[in-house]
Order: sequence, then structure tokens, then C-alpha cells
Amino acid sequence: MTTAEQTMIERVARAIAGANMEDFDETPNLHMELARAAVEALREVDDGFFKRVTDLVRDGRYEVFGESYPVFRNFMRGAVDAILNEETGT
Repeated sequence: MTTAEQTMIERVARAIAGANMEDFDETPNLHMELARAAVEALREVDDGFFKRVTDLVRDGRYEVFGESYPVFRNFMRGAVDAILNEETGT
């Protein structure tokens, strides 16, 4: 299976397994649960994280549209929901 055919959760799970020098295929359920927990943790990030991210992405488009923390917070929640729902197709 290529990376393009994997869900984001599976890619995160494989990365976790690799970082732990473990074989994903031996315990896929464990690594998938760890990946879901890791992604879920992104849903409620703190203001310090938002500041660091917005400092990194600030460019001409950011300034023109005047995006603020609530917009990015909603984006992050939407991205996490999309990743978590990718497996179920919802």
C-alpha cells in the first residue's frame, strides 16, 4: 500500500511505530489507537500553539484576509475531524 492509499491516521500510526522501532504490522490496532489519541490531542490546542503557528504562517495572504486565532482554531478542529472521520467515511 502506498502512502497515498493510507488514511492520515494510518500514516501517523506507521510513524509512531517507526519512531519506536516497532513493526506496525505486528500490532496495527495498538498503533492506530495511539495515532487517534495523538491526532485527537490537536483538537484542543492552547493559545501558545496558535501564536507559534500563526507566527510561522504569517504572510501577505494572512495579513490581507486578517485571519485571527478563532479562524485558525476552527480550521484545526475541522482538520482533526476530517482526519478522524477519514477512516469511517463520515
